[in-house]
Amino acid sequence: MDVSRRQHLPACRQATPTSFLPLFVLAMCGAFPQLAQGQEELPLVEPVQLIEFGDTWQFREGNLEGERQPLLDGQHAPLEESWYEGATPFLARSEAVQDELERMDRRRRRRGSRHQSSTVDGTLEVYDASAYAIPPGMPSDYEPGPHNYVLRRTFTVDDPASLVSAFLEVRFSGGFVAYLNGREWIRHNVNTANETGLADIVWQPGWVAQTVGNVWQRAFTGLPTDRLVEGENDLTIVLYRRWSGGSRALYFDAQLRVYDENGFIKTPYLQAVTMNGISVMWETTAPGVGFVEYGSGSVLNRVASSPRVASTLQEVRIEDLEPDTRYFYRVHTVLADDPTQVVSSPMYYFRTAVPEGQPFTFLLYGDNRTNSETHSTLVQRMIADGRESDARFIVNTGDLTTNASWWDEWQDEFFEPALPLLSYFPIYAALGNHEGNHETWYEYLSLPNNESWYSFRYGDAEFFGLNTSAGLEQGTAQYEWLENALASSEATWKIAFFHHPPYSCVPIRKPGSPVIQENLVPLFETYGVQLVMLGHDHLYGRSYPLNGVTYVISGGGGASTYPAEPDEFNEICVQTHHYCIVRVTPSSVSLEATTIEGELLDSFTLTP
Repeated sequence: MDVSRRQHLPACRQATPTSFLPLFVLAMCGAFPQLAQGQEELPLVEPVQLIEFGDTWQFREGNLEGERQPLLDGQHAPLEESWYEGATPFLARSEAVQDELERMDRRRRRRGSRHQSSTVDGTLEVYDASAYAIPPGMPSDYEPGPHNYVLRRTFTVDDPASLVSAFLEVRFSGGFVAYLNGREWIRHNVNTANETGLADIVWQPGWVAQTVGNVWQRAFTGLPTDRLVEGENDLTIVLYRRWSGGSRALYFDAQLRVYDENGFIKTPYLQAVTMNGISVMWETTAPGVGFVEYGSGSVLNRVASSPRVASTLQEVRIEDLEPDTRYFYRVHTVLADDPTQVVSSPMYYFRTAVPEGQPFTFLLYGDNRTNSETHSTLVQRMIADGRESDARFIVNTGDLTTNASWWDEWQDEFFEPALPLLSYFPIYAALGNHEGNHETWYEYLSLPNNESWYSFRYGDAEFFGLNTSAGLEQGTAQYEWLENALASSEATWKIAFFHHPPYSCVPIRKPGSPVIQENLVPLFETYGVQLVMLGHDHLYGRSYPLNGVTYVISGGGGASTYPAEPDEFNEICVQTHHYCIVRVTPSSVSLEATTIEGELLDSFTLTP
């Protein structure tokens, strides 16, 4: 998540740069009760479900001339003959596309495949494109069809005054505008100045995936609840299709939740630590302005703040810190709707990076997706070992979630299990194939460079985090960046980490990724990379030294494990959940792999 403007205070009494914070809040600096290490974890606020994915909605085709949704006057219009009912997901596409998909399905059935692309587990509308005129000014690849569909769903609220915010997650193609009880609530990919009735899409850089199968999925948190009424409420979605590029179908599904208390959705988590700074992120149920109070002693006498724009998801960069120093901190969000209300965390701590010449320790694991209970058990062991070994940060080799476009999977599979660890130990993560380069990665994480591939220096080591789901071949942006970064590195230890192994331990995946073998491995060997840390295979594996490079697979963070088989590349391969403790000194790098039961699995030491 990129934050372009940050404020920093060297001391609480110097409040001018953050004058937007209420003075009473700044006056509280250092006055909060200090909570001891080992405190009980702060519970996360759970939402209340009002509409679920797959529920039944009313729908009808929108205005064919492309004007904005008519007849939205704030009243609950009766169900007319022009409205139909059906379960979501809702999908509307042309007869030509439907006919082609049915032909493909027939060919698949003849080959014995059960995959059916011509059906949908919800409501399918097929339209005749020839019945629609092409509006003037459309590009040559414009396909005639309905510009929009209108979908409605009613729901009941018993006590709207008790609610602090709403959460709307929408799966859609193109763009949409949501109306709550007849008044616009939120819009996405639809420009207010556009009168064509079609979606306006702002595309991210090429390595960022905004859609999965031509479908956007976005979660909107912190929505106001002042338009809710006691009893029946109406949510209307106007769904706009794309006019160019990709699928022209109209797809929709949604869920609606509310929060009935102020609190944390995500407690603080740390990232991007250096000798002089660190980033802190957290999320609350209601939007506000965030700030962090911190100090190197028992009194938290300094403040760093987020940008002035109110948000539920906060990112604060703390600067001007001392190297290799423990700092205590806690976070606060001053609520936008009521600045007298502040959501505050317990106290945590972090350590800044060590300078060159000093040893340090970090923890390594990956592929924590799918099984949150296993992930949570592993995290508790990592917390204990991390404190005992004075670990400074975490490296995760990817697949933090099963499907990165789903908000619940980020929350259930990654954040809820890992937050007790990440409040104390900063994380550096590599994109896995299950993240799919989805844009949520760039919102929830704060990493160097473009957050897809990056490097960071820590002590005598330089780390290179890569994205093996993006282009790796010679001539690609990532390849050119990596070669330049390796060539210019003066670190004693060069350590790379990414998701896909060049040499797999899993029988059905052997020998590994040919793209990585052909493109990245020669760079590692040429520029003296000594250790490469990997995931993807749900097991622990360690290669023989291969032309000076040792490859370690740490993919046992929670997902179901895979069969393991040593071979001419891999000296040890074990099917087990695990994590690793890595110690770096000026003269050695040593690694210990520990099973989820706490047993030593493997250990080795590298020397220059």
